[in-house]
Amino acid sequence: MGIPGNYYLKGYIDDSRPGHIETLFQATFSGTEEVVASCPLLPEEVFLLVERLYWTSIDGDTIYKNDDSGTKLILKYPFSRFWDVITNNFAIAQYSEHYGLSFQLNLREKLNLDNLQFPHFIRITLPGNSIGDEFNKIKTRPHHAGIDHFECRSDIISHATYVEGMLYKIIINSGLSVTGSIDEMTFNEKIVFCRKNKLLKMKLINIVWLLKNLRNEAAHQFSFEIDDSSESHLEIKPVSEKLLVGIKEFVKTCEKRYGLTAAKIHRFDNSFRMLAGELNEAANLTQVITLGKQFPVELSSYFYG
Repeated sequence: MGIPGNYYLKGYIDDSRPGHIETLFQATFSGTEEVVASCPLLPEEVFLLVERLYWTSIDGDTIYKNDDSGTKLILKYPFSRFWDVITNNFAIAQYSEHYGLSFQLNLREKLNLDNLQFPHFIRITLPGNSIGDEFNKIKTRPHHAGIDHFECRSDIISHATYVEGMLYKIIINSGLSVTGSIDEMTFNEKIVFCRKNKLLKMKLINIVWLLKNLRNEAAHQFSFEIDDSSESHLEIKPVSEKLLVGIKEFVKTCEKRYGLTAAKIHRFDNSFRMLAGELNEAANLTQVITLGKQFPVELSSYFYG
């Protein structure tokens, strides 16, 4: 499960202040939008609205606005998609601790949704937190790291971490004693232990080693570039040439071992799932599909706000 597109709302919205919501009608594709109904949102309603939006990824427009009253976020969504989300009782029960029907019923009445002119869009103005004020009194100049588009590296690191956990379980299942604490064993030490004690076939160990090396490259590779002004800057590319070579070697080795046809997409994920499947013959882990919250609320202020 990826990060929901609206998860940033948890960090950006100040739910201690009121907001505003209005429905819009557009008679033709290029016509002017007409406000059908509008109403203020109390702070507690702002909180509930964010609770029902943050786990979603609705296509729409977001405008950031600063004026004398402070920072605002103006969200505009297709009305039908918005209404489906905030009235999805199953999802609300899974993702929010504030389950109930009163919020949507009150909103339905305030926006006069029972009239015959059904709105095309919803526009919501929400109060924003003051982003960046924390730097005003600090002398040290912040330095922005150029680390966007890191998805493939994070995929490699997280998948390798899962395999390391599988090795941990395999060692525990073996009943063999380890030197020191198993919790302090590195990924490499777990691989070596499994090899020395023949807990896994050597060809399988070699594939795990490929993944471990791939993880190291994904976590540690960087380069310095010289720009037109002869100044150097640090660059963390989505993939380096060396990393791409490692990805190809890992995937091709897995595809050959498991008889996978080279697909057009998801080749790394397909290869990993087959590798994990073979490892699980020794790890004996139960597959669990997790419903509900994937991201702790407080995480938004650290990463996704």
